[in-house]
Amino acid sequence: MWPALSFEEDLLESNTPVGVFCRGLRGVALRHTGPFEESVAELAAVLRSPLLPQNAKDFLQYQQAQSLFYSGMAGVAYDQFEKILAGGGAYAGQAQYSLAMIDSYQGRFRDMLERVPENGLAHHWQRVIGDVHKSNANFDDARTHFENAAREAE
Repeated sequence: MWPALSFEEDLLESNTPVGVFCRGLRGVALRHTGPFEESVAELAAVLRSPLLPQNAKDFLQYQQAQSLFYSGMAGVAYDQFEKILAGGGAYAGQAQYSLAMIDSYQGRFRDMLERVPENGLAHHWQRVIGDVHKSNANFDDARTHFENAAREAE
């Protein structure tokens, strides 16, 4: 899939919204195919461009936060995800999930559980709650949530 995000050099160098967005997609691909630091740097440069429409900027800001997390900068990524969540845009739900996962990874289980939305649990939230219970050796509760996640994913 990542080779599909290879673009002609003239497109990548063009000073157009499409060219800027393609450079952003290259930054996303670098998270999976190259050094994380290059992904973070590419996305940071792209996000400074005034040519990006807001929906493209929102998408790339979320991708940048992911790159920051995977490059070992969880604290910076956490701040970025909080900004995305506070903005309430198209990626707020994903940011909320990412924040919960970071809370869980860092042992802040109560914070993680507070992020779970009250109005229905999608299967991924059931899995997250199951992970928290498993980490706390509540294996029966973990199993219940993992089984719920499997049912809801069908």
